[in-house]
Amino acid sequence: MARKHMTQISITTRTEAISLFVQFGAKEAANRIGVSRSSLYRWKRRSSQGNLAPSPKIPKAKRQPTYGQEIVEYIRSLVKTSIRLGKRRIKVMLDGFCQKENLRPVSVTTVGEILKKYQLRASGEEQSTKATPTPSELEKMADEILNQNGPLPDYPFLTKKQLGVSRLKESCFGSGIEKISAGLSPFSGVIHAFNEA
Repeated sequence: MARKHMTQISITTRTEAISLFVQFGAKEAANRIGVSRSSLYRWKRRSSQGNLAPSPKIPKAKRQPTYGQEIVEYIRSLVKTSIRLGKRRIKVMLDGFCQKENLRPVSVTTVGEILKKYQLRASGEEQSTKATPTPSELEKMADEILNQNGPLPDYPFLTKKQLGVSRLKESCFGSGIEKISAGLSPFSGVIHAFNEA
C-alpha cells in the first residue's frame, strides 16, 4: 500500500492503526495503514499521553528581529523629512547612524521589511502613478533648456527639436529620471541619470 501524507490521517485512523499495531505488530500495521513504523511508534507514545491530534506545523519559536526601536525611529524620521528616499539610500544613512550609536547595522532587505512592517513609505515610493510636474517645475525645465542651449532660434526645425526635448524631459521627470542632457547635433551624445528609489 502507498504511503499516506501525515496531514491526511485522521485521529480515528490513528486509533485503528494503534489497535492493529497491538494485535499484529508494527510491520503488519504499517503495511495495512500505509504509514511508516516510526509513525506508529510515535502515535502509540502520543496516545499513552492522551493526544493523538496532529501536531501543528507552526514553529515553536519565531525569529525575533535583530534591530532595535532606535533604528525604526531613525528610519521613520528619515522618511518624514527627506524626499525620494528608497531603502538603499536609507541604508547608507542608517549605517552612519548605527556606527555613531554603536548599533549593529541592518541589511537593505531589513530596511525594506521595516518600511513594510511599520507601514512607512519613502516619499519616492509612495507615488504609484507617474508624477506630473507642476507649472513651476515646468518653468524651471524651460529655463534649464534656455540656459543649456541658448535662446530659441528662428529656425522652425530647431524650435520643434527643442520643444521635443522639453517634452522628453517632462516625461523623464514623471518616470523618475533625474537628469538628461542632449545636444542639438545628431552626433552629440545623451547623458542621463536615474533617481535611486
